[in-house]
Amino acid sequence: CNLLDRAMASGRTPTPTHIYSADGHDLGTRAVAQAALDCSAELDVRSLLVSDRATLAAVGEFLDDERVMVEPLCAVALAALYTRPELFRQHGSVVVVVCGGSLCSLDDVVAWRRRA
Repeated sequence: CNLLDRAMASGRTPTPTHIYSADGHDLGTRAVAQAALDCSAELDVRSLLVSDRATLAAVGEFLDDERVMVEPLCAVALAALYTRPELFRQHGSVVVVVCGGSLCSLDDVVAWRRRA
């Protein structure tokens, strides 16, 4: 998320000034836990931001590819894979845990695709 990205860049937990969302789905966070920031400094954690548009497009792409419906919040990780696959190829295998879809319909996905 944008807030964690800023925290990792500055080394301190910032105060949020804006929550980013797509279609009313809260894709941002209101705070960064100090433990999350500490782990990002200790481990090889990298931040990759993706746009709301790419996230909404990933919902439809994943539905086409895997026949599994997911909500936009879940599709953020998928959008990273779809928009920047070159960043992940070196790892051989990448696991993405997907969840959700019970709160969206095919009509929602069609509408999101139009917006993407």
